[in-house]
Amino acid sequence: MKYWIISNNNNLVNYFLKSGVSRIFLDLEKLGKNKRQKGKNLWISDHKKKDIKSLRKIVPKGELLVRLNPWNQESFKEIDYAIKNGADLLMLPMINNLDEIKKFCDHTNFRAKVVPLIETSESIKFIEKINEIKNIEEIYIGLNDLKISMGYKFLFEPLINGLLDYSAEILNEKKISWGFGGIARIHEGIIPPELILNEHIRLNSKNVILSRSFHNCAKDLETLNLKFNFAEELKQISNLYYKNKKNSIIEQKEKHDLLKKLIKKQIEIN
Repeated sequence: MKYWIISNNNNLVNYFLKSGVSRIFLDLEKLGKNKRQKGKNLWISDHKKKDIKSLRKIVPKGELLVRLNPWNQESFKEIDYAIKNGADLLMLPMINNLDEIKKFCDHTNFRAKVVPLIETSESIKFIEKINEIKNIEEIYIGLNDLKISMGYKFLFEPLINGLLDYSAEILNEKKISWGFGGIARIHEGIIPPELILNEHIRLNSKNVILSRSFHNCAKDLETLNLKFNFAEELKQISNLYYKNKKNSIIEQKEKHDLLKKLIKKQIEIN
């Protein structure tokens, strides 16, 4: 499992990497995000373009991912700038039609890997066709905006309504590395992290973003260490993942059934 974290702080990024984080996620998405997520209590990034060059100096080759804006008239310039300054992977969010991701990949032209972010009702419908586009080796499914787009009542609803099972079947058949959602620290979150990890194993997901609870939006290393031991928290998650990988199919199903009950309860509350 690769653990990703969203950060543009050099000192924190250094620490995260030493603690076991695999990939650094720089978030430059701004267009339409405030309006789309207004009132949803979701985090809006303050990352800047100049952060790419700064992070490039400390992030291992191949593991600096930059999320750009949704497709727009400045996309070619955004792609060129990110690649020129050291981005290894480029993520396109809020895909509404197949032509957008095709143009994005054509312009990138293998200068960086492309990671489509599947988070709209439109993109989830043509996920199989996205897999056929050259230069796509990874896909990520974003549950926050997918919840908004699909009109779901709860973030993890796709885990029990068949949507992620359907997507996983397509992606695994094509041998596409993929991931979904986020994961909280042990004993954090409405749904226990152990049950979320079980779903990553059950569905053969290989990537997950560490949620805000892993760093509580700390601005520096001192503030982070005052709250908790990040390295130890990530180690616990990693150990739990490998422990769950040893579970039998029956044990996996039992955990999935428990997950169903908890998610259905949240849907009823909401």
